[in-house]
Amino acid sequence: MQLELQFDDKFVNAEFPQATRGEYIKGLIKGISPRNIILSFNDFVHRKSCFQLLYNIDLYDASGKKIRSTGFKESHSFVRNFLKMLGEKTMGITYGYSQSWKNGMYDTSNVEVEWITTNQGAIVPNDTASGWGIASEAGQGSYGIVVGLGTNAVTNTDYKLQTPILNHGSGGTQLLFGQTKGTATEIMGANVDYIIHRIITNNSGSTITLKEMGIYMLCYAGSAPSYPTTYYVCILRDNVDFAIASGEACIITYKWRTTV
Repeated sequence: MQLELQFDDKFVNAEFPQATRGEYIKGLIKGISPRNIILSFNDFVHRKSCFQLLYNIDLYDASGKKIRSTGFKESHSFVRNFLKMLGEKTMGITYGYSQSWKNGMYDTSNVEVEWITTNQGAIVPNDTASGWGIASEAGQGSYGIVVGLGTNAVTNTDYKLQTPILNHGSGGTQLLFGQTKGTATEIMGANVDYIIHRIITNNSGSTITLKEMGIYMLCYAGSAPSYPTTYYVCILRDNVDFAIASGEACIITYKWRTTV
């Protein structure tokens, strides 16, 4: 007797709780010789995603010695704002006359971002004349890689971290924020990787346990040259559980990856 078992994404990812999968398979193959069992997976199960986001957190003591690392884990938590931003940035607009519009992208104050262009050339945020980035300065916790204490599950409509730690300092629930830096985009075997990272230090006098983290993008809006409106836009959020004792520092790394 020969038995062929075919597993699809529903079996692997959702339909069967992980704790019962082994018992389910044991029941199917009971009494059958292993040489007569064929296992197969559909293409969806074993094919890598063509676009991935991975994260890693390294922890260091006050002397700079690495204490532990999460290892790279898959981030599952791009939120709606990410594709709202990408859609407007890639579709382009018509220059030469004034126009403004909204597309359902909300900043961290839950204000819908207004996209603007004028016949004077100011454009928000679809032009090099306006700001739109994540390369935050040292001491600036309001954008770039951000962290927080919130434990709510991530949803597609999240527009901010639940309980972000934004204040740079050494008192209370404060952290010392280094720069958010990016590396050159490089081909690594079958992958193309772009890496951003940030050093965050805890000098608060007590342990701070990170429960969430993500990326806020900065956008300056309005007419040149003043750009009077500033938006901070959350494009992703992850639930984590990572304790940093006072005197310790962590390096948070996000790796953006495309795969052929």
